[in-house]
Amino acid sequence: MRWQFNFIKLAFLGFLTAFLIHAIPVGCNKDDEPPVDDPTTTLDLTKANKAAEEVEQAFASGEVSKVLPYLSDVAIERSKSDLENAGAATLQQFARDFNNRTTVGYGDEFIEYQFDWNGLPYTVDFALQADGTIKIIRL
Repeated sequence: MRWQFNFIKLAFLGFLTAFLIHAIPVGCNKDDEPPVDDPTTTLDLTKANKAAEEVEQAFASGEVSKVLPYLSDVAIERSKSDLENAGAATLQQFARDFNNRTTVGYGDEFIEYQFDWNGLPYTVDFALQADGTIKIIRL
């Protein structure tokens, strides 16, 4: 009976030791590394950032007609009426908030910016178009 108790005690200690060893984080965390420019991407990040600056200026004008050329066909379908119903002050506030954007992701044909709009996190997605321009695909 005593040997059974020792066996259970040793098995429990072994299980506990294995659990503790696996629970200790070891090595580097890739999430802590800053994003690296990927030379294999077909998206020109400088061109994408220039497009974002132009979009910011278009919104700052407060005129929907200046914003529409920066929207893809899909984005126009989805957002044109919302933009027309928004006042100039709303468009200009969007521009001020968009000025504080950060890049949160990009790939071969898209880039995503994030910023706080009226105190809430908001993202805008741009994509490379067939004609080589970079336009908003989701607003």
